[in-house]
Amino acid sequence: MTSTIISMGLFMCILSALFSYLFQELIPAGTVILAVLSLVIFILLFVLFNLKCFIYEFSGEVITIKIFHPFKKAHVYPCMEFPKSSLKDYSINKSIYGHQLKLYLKSERKKEIRVKCKFSIDRDQLINLSNSLRGIKKSIYK
Repeated sequence: MTSTIISMGLFMCILSALFSYLFQELIPAGTVILAVLSLVIFILLFVLFNLKCFIYEFSGEVITIKIFHPFKKAHVYPCMEFPKSSLKDYSINKSIYGHQLKLYLKSERKKEIRVKCKFSIDRDQLINLSNSLRGIKKSIYK
């Protein structure tokens, strides 16, 4: 939904900039409006290209995390997939841009693996994610 809203805003800004450019003599302060619209278009393009979708799946024995661009049409492969028994600890931190999930995984070489994922989800989804990871951690360390 965010990508649709940003795309529509981008389309409206481009049309406004085109209108402002074509009728620059008729509009007072047309160059200022054109400069502001160009800046807004640049910011919207930057945000649109940096959008990511975050999908967390737990199927009983395997934890899967997928991160992809919302306009991707092809099949989305997991960027991270590991057995639940390798989850050692986790933390979810709030930042300016959303949330950051830090996973601490066991490895066979006695070295801990740390993985960070940045994402933005609403409060209910965050609670579900936290409850799922807490349940997995409890089931491993009974």
